[in-house]
Amino acid sequence: MTLISHQQLAVTLAKSIKGNPPTFFLISGEPFLVKQAFARVKQYLTRISGTVPGLDTLDGRVTPLGDIIEQVTTYPFLSGTKIICVTDMPLFQPDSSADVKYHAADLDRLTRFFKDGWPEGHILVMTTGPADKRKSIYKTITQSSGWIIDCSVPKGSRKADIDAQRQ
Repeated sequence: MTLISHQQLAVTLAKSIKGNPPTFFLISGEPFLVKQAFARVKQYLTRISGTVPGLDTLDGRVTPLGDIIEQVTTYPFLSGTKIICVTDMPLFQPDSSADVKYHAADLDRLTRFFKDGWPEGHILVMTTGPADKRKSIYKTITQSSGWIIDCSVPKGSRKADIDAQRQ
């Protein structure tokens, strides 16, 4: 797993334009920065594929986990890359205002899904709020081959934190 800061995303995407794209992206952190990073990743994936790919966008606040897994594992009608984008997943926010809440059984199912993998040519992009790095699902995600794009902003009062907040 490659951990990328939202500030380094444009440079990293430009460097990897010639290679194969990762099969997984997790974009987490501040909502405004997450939306910007998500737009850049979608643009990057469209550029890599050469044409408009099979792009499915799901709202993670209302889409159950089973439907998300089914979308990722279903082969596309037309050949080519299939990209599944799941926005605003309540992965790390148990008390979120989302209609769908993930229980322990759902997180275990997602863990198995990441360990088993999905068909070649399918790319999963997930956006979520600030990630809780102590949770087992985060640790499982970090062991998969993909990118974690960190869009968090330090909340402290040290000079380095204040400089990062201003930036």
